[in-house]
Amino acid sequence: MLTRPPEDVCDFQPRLFECSCQAGPLVLTEVVFFSQEDLDEYDVMLLDAWQEIFLWMGAAASEWKQKAVAWGQEYLKTHPAGRSLATPIVLVKQGHEPPTFTGWFCSWDPYKWSSTQSYKEVVEGDLGAVSTISEITAAYLSDSDFQDIFGKSKEEFYSMAKWRQQQEKQQLGFF
Repeated sequence: MLTRPPEDVCDFQPRLFECSCQAGPLVLTEVVFFSQEDLDEYDVMLLDAWQEIFLWMGAAASEWKQKAVAWGQEYLKTHPAGRSLATPIVLVKQGHEPPTFTGWFCSWDPYKWSSTQSYKEVVEGDLGAVSTISEITAAYLSDSDFQDIFGKSKEEFYSMAKWRQQQEKQQLGFF
């Protein structure tokens, strides 16, 4: 049986902080109305979701990994609401964010830190990519781009007869 969290937990709004300790003690700077754009590859960010604390590590912030957990513990110890020290602290690496982290953001682009290009970028020739759709194979499309182009999921497409797959690829210029 599922139990409902206490009312004070339901009313809690997640809070995002930039962590720094350049001049000695830990300094947390709150980011109000935060979004994915506020996450920087050189930073360690603390996301307080009340039930757990996330410490997001930017790709270029690995030097702070050892200190990050201690920062999460210090945050809990000094929190004015007297937070439990048993609150889980979760380390999150840039580019490997779980849904329990990304769900706290209004929108999330899973390809933001990816080196792969979207279908639109490839077709428009951005970043030195090939410029015609015939040079792209369906296997290299993301799931969402595949759905947009073929009008069905990869699973649906690859469950069709091989001749039908070839026919659809030809109609869309993938040969």
